[in-house]
Amino acid sequence: MIAATSPYTSAAAGGKSGCLGPAPSAPSLVGRERRAWARYPTQLETFCRQAIGGPEMCWSGIIQNISRGGIRLQMHRRFEPGALLKVDVPVPIEQPGPYFISRVIYATLQPDSTWALGCAFTEELDETSMWTILKAPANQLPADA
Repeated sequence: MIAATSPYTSAAAGGKSGCLGPAPSAPSLVGRERRAWARYPTQLETFCRQAIGGPEMCWSGIIQNISRGGIRLQMHRRFEPGALLKVDVPVPIEQPGPYFISRVIYATLQPDSTWALGCAFTEELDETSMWTILKAPANQLPADA
Protein backbone atom coordinates (compact mmCIF):
# COMPACT_ATOMS: atom_id res chain seq x y z
CA MET A 1 0.00 0.00 0.00
CA ILE A 2 1.31 3.45 -0.86
CA ALA A 3 1.39 6.00 1.92
CA ALA A 4 0.47 8.74 -0.52
CA THR A 5 -2.50 7.62 -2.53
CA SER A 6 -4.96 10.49 -2.30
CA PRO A 7 -4.24 14.06 -3.34
CA TYR A 8 -4.95 17.09 -1.18
CA THR A 9 -7.39 18.34 -3.80
CA SER A 10 -9.67 15.69 -5.24
CA ALA A 11 -10.95 17.99 -7.96
CA ALA A 12 -7.50 18.05 -9.54
CA ALA A 13 -7.34 14.31 -10.09
CA GLY A 14 -9.67 14.55 -13.05
CA GLY A 15 -11.92 11.76 -11.78
CA LYS A 16 -9.72 8.97 -13.22
CA SER A 17 -8.01 6.48 -10.96
CA GLY A 18 -4.24 6.54 -11.39
CA CYS A 19 -4.30 9.65 -13.59
CA LEU A 20 -2.84 12.94 -12.49
CA GLY A 21 -4.57 15.82 -14.14
CA PRO A 22 -4.52 19.58 -13.84
CA ALA A 23 -6.68 21.33 -11.30
CA PRO A 24 -9.82 23.16 -12.42
CA SER A 25 -9.31 26.49 -14.16
CA ALA A 26 -8.92 29.63 -12.07
CA PRO A 27 -12.51 30.97 -12.38
CA SER A 28 -13.88 27.91 -10.55
CA LEU A 29 -11.35 28.25 -7.73
CA VAL A 30 -12.66 31.33 -5.93
CA GLY A 31 -11.83 30.75 -2.27
CA ARG A 32 -10.41 27.28 -2.97
CA GLU A 33 -7.10 25.67 -3.83
CA ARG A 34 -5.34 27.55 -6.65
CA ARG A 35 -2.51 25.16 -7.53
CA ALA A 36 -2.28 23.80 -11.05
CA TRP A 37 -1.61 20.20 -9.92
CA ALA A 38 -2.86 17.96 -7.13
CA ARG A 39 -0.44 17.53 -4.23
CA TYR A 40 0.24 14.07 -2.83
CA PRO A 41 1.47 13.66 0.76
CA THR A 42 4.74 11.79 1.24
CA GLN A 43 7.41 11.27 3.87
CA LEU A 44 10.42 10.64 1.65
CA GLU A 45 13.97 11.32 2.79
CA THR A 46 16.04 13.23 0.28
CA PHE A 47 19.18 15.28 -0.10
CA CYS A 48 19.48 18.62 -1.80
CA ARG A 49 22.18 21.10 -2.66
CA GLN A 50 22.38 24.48 -4.29
CA ALA A 51 22.20 24.14 -8.07
CA ILE A 52 24.41 27.11 -8.82
CA GLY A 53 26.76 29.35 -6.90
CA GLY A 54 27.32 27.97 -3.39
CA PRO A 55 29.22 25.18 -1.76
CA GLU A 56 28.96 21.56 -2.93
CA MET A 57 27.37 20.58 0.35
CA CYS A 58 24.32 18.34 0.68
CA TRP A 59 21.59 18.81 3.25
CA SER A 60 19.08 16.15 4.20
CA GLY A 61 15.37 16.81 4.21
CA ILE A 62 11.94 15.24 3.95
CA ILE A 63 9.67 15.62 0.94
CA GLN A 64 6.33 16.28 2.65
CA ASN A 65 4.28 16.51 -0.52
CA ILE A 66 4.83 16.41 -4.23
CA SER A 67 2.95 17.40 -7.35
CA ARG A 68 3.86 17.49 -11.00
CA GLY A 69 4.78 21.14 -10.50
CA GLY A 70 6.76 21.12 -7.25
CA ILE A 71 7.44 19.87 -3.74
CA ARG A 72 7.31 20.95 -0.13
CA LEU A 73 10.50 20.14 1.76
CA GLN A 74 11.07 20.04 5.51
CA MET A 75 14.68 20.95 6.26
CA HIS A 76 16.91 22.14 9.06
CA ARG A 77 18.40 24.77 6.76
CA ARG A 78 16.76 27.80 5.22
CA PHE A 79 17.22 28.60 1.55
CA GLU A 80 16.29 32.02 0.23
CA PRO A 81 13.27 32.34 -2.06
CA GLY A 82 14.57 32.27 -5.63
CA ALA A 83 17.41 29.86 -4.85
CA LEU A 84 17.78 26.93 -7.25
CA LEU A 85 18.14 23.52 -5.61
CA LYS A 86 19.09 20.09 -6.93
CA VAL A 87 16.79 17.67 -5.10
CA ASP A 88 17.65 13.97 -5.26
CA VAL A 89 14.88 11.72 -6.55
CA PRO A 90 14.20 9.09 -3.85
CA VAL A 91 13.80 6.00 -6.02
CA PRO A 92 15.78 2.75 -5.77
CA ILE A 93 18.52 2.69 -8.39
CA GLU A 94 22.08 1.40 -8.44
CA GLN A 95 23.83 4.34 -10.11
CA PRO A 96 24.10 7.96 -9.01
CA GLY A 97 20.55 9.12 -8.59
CA PRO A 98 18.63 11.47 -10.80
CA TYR A 99 17.63 14.81 -9.41
CA PHE A 100 15.24 17.58 -10.24
CA ILE A 101 15.93 21.28 -10.22
CA SER A 102 13.51 23.37 -8.23
CA ARG A 103 13.24 27.04 -7.32
CA VAL A 104 12.45 27.96 -3.72
CA ILE A 105 9.19 29.92 -3.64
CA TYR A 106 8.88 30.35 0.12
CA ALA A 107 10.73 29.43 3.31
CA THR A 108 8.68 29.35 6.51
CA LEU A 109 10.07 28.69 9.98
CA GLN A 110 8.08 25.92 11.69
CA PRO A 111 7.32 25.55 15.44
CA ASP A 112 9.85 22.68 15.67
CA SER A 113 12.61 25.02 14.33
CA THR A 114 12.72 23.32 10.90
CA TRP A 115 12.02 25.14 7.66
CA ALA A 116 9.16 24.41 5.27
CA LEU A 117 10.34 25.14 1.74
CA GLY A 118 7.83 25.39 -1.05
CA CYS A 119 9.62 24.69 -4.32
CA ALA A 120 8.52 24.80 -7.96
CA PHE A 121 10.16 22.48 -10.47
CA THR A 122 11.91 24.15 -13.37
CA GLU A 123 10.46 21.37 -15.57
CA GLU A 124 7.12 19.74 -14.84
CA LEU A 125 7.24 16.05 -13.87
CA ASP A 126 5.55 13.65 -16.24
CA GLU A 127 2.92 11.27 -14.90
CA THR A 128 5.23 8.23 -15.01
CA SER A 129 7.92 9.96 -12.94
CA MET A 130 5.32 11.11 -10.42
CA TRP A 131 3.97 7.60 -9.86
CA THR A 132 7.50 6.13 -9.68
CA ILE A 133 8.31 8.49 -6.81
CA LEU A 134 5.01 7.87 -5.04
CA LYS A 135 5.51 4.09 -5.27
CA ALA A 136 9.07 4.21 -3.93
CA PRO A 137 9.65 1.60 -1.19
CA ALA A 138 10.56 4.39 1.25
CA ASN A 139 7.01 5.71 0.82
CA GLN A 140 5.31 2.39 1.66
CA LEU A 141 3.32 1.85 4.85
CA PRO A 142 4.40 -1.05 7.06
CA ALA A 143 2.30 -4.21 6.56
CA ASP A 144 0.82 -3.89 10.05
CA ALA A 145 -0.34 -0.27 9.57
